[in-house]
Amino acid sequence: MLNGIRYCVFRILCVLFLIVLMPSCGYALEIWASSPWLAQMIGFIAGVHGKVHSVRTWDDQGRMVRSSSPRGVAVALDRNEANEAGIGKYKGTRFLFERPLPLGGARSETAYFDPAVLPFVGQKVLSFLAKEDPDNYPYYQRRLAEFQSRLESTMEVGRQLLKGVEVLDLTGSMGPWIGAAVSRSARPPLDLWRDWSRGARGDLLSVALGSAKQKGWLVVMDPWTPAPISSAVQASGVRTIKLSPPRGGGDIFLYYYDLYLEIWNLLRKQT
Repeated sequence: MLNGIRYCVFRILCVLFLIVLMPSCGYALEIWASSPWLAQMIGFIAGVHGKVHSVRTWDDQGRMVRSSSPRGVAVALDRNEANEAGIGKYKGTRFLFERPLPLGGARSETAYFDPAVLPFVGQKVLSFLAKEDPDNYPYYQRRLAEFQSRLESTMEVGRQLLKGVEVLDLTGSMGPWIGAAVSRSARPPLDLWRDWSRGARGDLLSVALGSAKQKGWLVVMDPWTPAPISSAVQASGVRTIKLSPPRGGGDIFLYYYDLYLEIWNLLRKQT
């Protein structure tokens, strides 16, 4: 009887010993992001040490819709994005930027298409991850460097593809990303853009489209181009492209590259 008890205790101790020695398969961090854009950025920099969810997903038109609720630490770009995602009052929400980003009245998605803003967002993501998981700071630092390198290399490929291309930028959010690669990008001032967005001052929009057509420029739109502008462009007969909406689950850099490739493919077919 005593030997049987000793044998059982021995087996239990062996199992516990093996559990202690086994490497952990869990993540150091589990995070809920305010947008799929931010989720992809954090997921890239966190790498193997983070599991990142988004509380919103994209629909077929590129609009973000609420899909889940955070069950732990949540991260938003700023308070505006947190409020858009419905997690502004959630106690576990952290803000990468305490003050709203100065986007000049543009949509919040614009921050994720601006090569001048993305490195700062990356730095803020690194600071957040380092605070939550300081032991893995060197790893996150290397991942941020890789993120910035891939960003630069993707833009450089875009510049090679779109060398000599001139565009009239009528995008809702993607303009800075396209403008970083083309030879010339013209965009209306903010007050005029707002008027065109609500269907006002259409005579000036017609003049701009006529000028673009005469010069042989490409008019670029995206999923967030306001309907009144999109309708006027389609009716004008000017050479145009409407860039594809984002899709969930893909590689963020592959999507950035594909935007350049869409324009290149269109122009190649038209020459």
